[in-house]
Amino acid sequence: KHQKYFKPSESLYSEGLRLSQRPTAEELEQRNILKPRNEEEQMEEKREIRRRLSCKLSQRPTVEDLRRARILIRFCDYVEVSDAQDYDRRTDKPWMRLTAMSVCTGLVFCNTV
Repeated sequence: KHQKYFKPSESLYSEGLRLSQRPTAEELEQRNILKPRNEEEQMEEKREIRRRLSCKLSQRPTVEDLRRARILIRFCDYVEVSDAQDYDRRTDKPWMRLTAMSVCTGLVFCNTV
């Protein structure tokens, strides 16, 4: 099957949906989709949000309160943590030194076994 590609003239607008047919702001307000707002209402709403957030941030529990409520738990409270000797944990990676010929040889060997 061939995929159908839309030409610019065959877009959604040519199928009956035109920008001039979309509802006006008044119609959207009547349907309670678009709320009528002015700048004063927007500023008041922002002030209320700021006030609520600042209250929440100022009344945050302390670390000790969170530990008592078993919300803040340290890893070492449940797992025994001990000191380890510091040494270089990097290892030799011989597979990083393989040449293309040795890779082909290995693949042929694997396929014949």
